[in-house]
Amino acid sequence: MASDENGNAAGESTVEVSQHRPGGNRSDAVARLKSVRGHLDAVIRMLENDTYCIDVLYQMRAVEGGLMKARRSILEGHLRTCVSDAYAEGRVDDVIEELLSAFFNDRTPSKARTRGHEHHHDH
Repeated sequence: MASDENGNAAGESTVEVSQHRPGGNRSDAVARLKSVRGHLDAVIRMLENDTYCIDVLYQMRAVEGGLMKARRSILEGHLRTCVSDAYAEGRVDDVIEELLSAFFNDRTPSKARTRGHEHHHDH
């Protein structure tokens, strides 16, 4: 059977995932959350100093935007690593339940963790 330079059988699909994914790794999320913490501290100071409400609301929007970007970064890393691993292992339903639980808190967490499939890749 013929194979490519990586040893994969001819016609076999391969996906290369680089170690560095802009916006898709934990260090990116940590940096974003540290920035959010700074914005949140500013919101608290503004409220304590009786700053104009609209200015406080703008600052709060920066907090929310930073949280959303950090959430996206973490989700992207999870999708590119843990979810693709689970798919390869045939655990699609577990992953779907886990993601729904993480986003909506209305479902029981996935059985994947109880079966020893916790993946903590450095996204």
